[in-house]
Amino acid sequence: MKRAMAILALLSAGASALAWASACREPTQLTLELTTDVKCSDRLTTAVVVGTLAQTAQSLAERPPAIQTSACTERGAGDAYIGSLVVVPSGDDTAEVAVKVVAGIGISPDQCTDPKDRRCIVARRVRKYVANTKLVLPITLNDACRGVPCGVDETCSRGQCVSVRCEDTNTCDPPPRDAGADAGDGGEPPDADAAVRDGRAPDGAVQVPFTMALGDGFACALRSGVAYCWGKNEKGQTGQTPSQSAVTTPTRVTGVPPLPPFTTLHAAGDRVLALTGPGEVWGWGWNAGNNLGPGGDGVVAPRRLWTGVAAVSAGRFATCLLKNETVQCFGDRLTIGPTGVDGGTISELCTGATFALALSGGRVFGVRDGRGAPTPGDAGLGLVGLESFGLDASRVYCGDLYAFATQANGDVLGWGENSYYTLTQDRDASGVVPVAPSPPLKNYQALAAGIDHACGIPKSLPGFPDRVRCWGSGTSGAVTGVEGLNTPDPTEVAIRSQSKPVAVYAGGTQSCAQFEDGTTWCWGTIGDVARPPTEVVLPP
Repeated sequence: MKRAMAILALLSAGASALAWASACREPTQLTLELTTDVKCSDRLTTAVVVGTLAQTAQSLAERPPAIQTSACTERGAGDAYIGSLVVVPSGDDTAEVAVKVVAGIGISPDQCTDPKDRRCIVARRVRKYVANTKLVLPITLNDACRGVPCGVDETCSRGQCVSVRCEDTNTCDPPPRDAGADAGDGGEPPDADAAVRDGRAPDGAVQVPFTMALGDGFACALRSGVAYCWGKNEKGQTGQTPSQSAVTTPTRVTGVPPLPPFTTLHAAGDRVLALTGPGEVWGWGWNAGNNLGPGGDGVVAPRRLWTGVAAVSAGRFATCLLKNETVQCFGDRLTIGPTGVDGGTISELCTGATFALALSGGRVFGVRDGRGAPTPGDAGLGLVGLESFGLDASRVYCGDLYAFATQANGDVLGWGENSYYTLTQDRDASGVVPVAPSPPLKNYQALAAGIDHACGIPKSLPGFPDRVRCWGSGTSGAVTGVEGLNTPDPTEVAIRSQSKPVAVYAGGTQSCAQFEDGTTWCWGTIGDVARPPTEVVLPP
């Protein structure tokens, strides 16, 4: 499962005009990076309130949240990513910003009225803008801060109340850093393959709490719990009545009974899986080998499939679920479970065409059916560890018949099928042993593995700004937006956005990227025709 990331941009109307007019200078902005050591399976919902220091910490309690999200993605033991929020001044670019973050654990943040409620975590910050500088302010919601009451000029850190101006002490999160010097760990939403610009928050602030999932020739977007899909629809994969004609614009997915609000979308092949906060999995599209639940092969209208699920992941022929720290998989080519990791907690799950990978404490575990990608294990034998190869992984990514793992030192290793140069320039270099791709993938802040192509964002270096790069099969236009030959080298995609990319995603025949300015661009084949990078916008 790829990481679920909420990119949340908060821009005042006056500030956005200034940013465009002074494009030759660095913008004045503050990016809040929200993380937690609470398990995502505890159903975390986070609300962020932002104001100036003139709007005192006391008055922040009376302001509506600029954004509320249930996004949460495990990155490793005791480390989960919630999202980022970009704040831009509407006037004085040296003003102080007051921030209040409230997380409800199993409840909505607006229910956190008792400061001693163990289901709630509150974090506060005060930070001053620096003119023409992009700052990043990390905020960690500590499990030790559940129900810890602090004053309006204090915040809880590791169970203790400290000053809200704690960025320069050792008792709070790391100090703000210049975002121009270190792009940070941007990453991508798990199985979410784009985010689009739309919506309006209180006080005229613009927000982009959207994620998308890419299947084979179609795409879906998730906005405020509602799914929209477009592209190929011959098997009902867009959630509409099956038709040989493609759905040309994002169209809302509805159902009878009405669909619940979703927290994540996952697409693969000709189907979509959607997870709710309470752990229900819904799905629609083509059911093959029960990968959309019991009932045999055929088209499935949106329906509830499973309950009690902490995470779901979709590959072309298989669906895998994480329930009670065990993995179960269903499909034509992969049926296992439930099986788990001895004494370990599974923090991440991803699924390929015929195999699945699970991450636990830096160790990668894999299962396959014996007919697909060269990953360890056979059907029914449980999760077989890859630690014998020396992996100390922080992320795993599943392509169709290949996989990547990001090591703790930032290097990327890959293994599996290499017919389309997804792993190395040597087309015959398929294998079970993780190796460094050629050319090497080092210090990538985001990766995405599609069916037979991959994309990523290298961390910026002096003189080499961040750019989206893709490689592998170019026959559908998913690498550059133009149908062409296979591309063994990471190739820059010509996207018109001048902003910094923060997330990148790969599907079956297409790719997408999201940028710091809140825009999303997709290229390749969504429907029947390959297209160059085109901005994606959801309907009102």
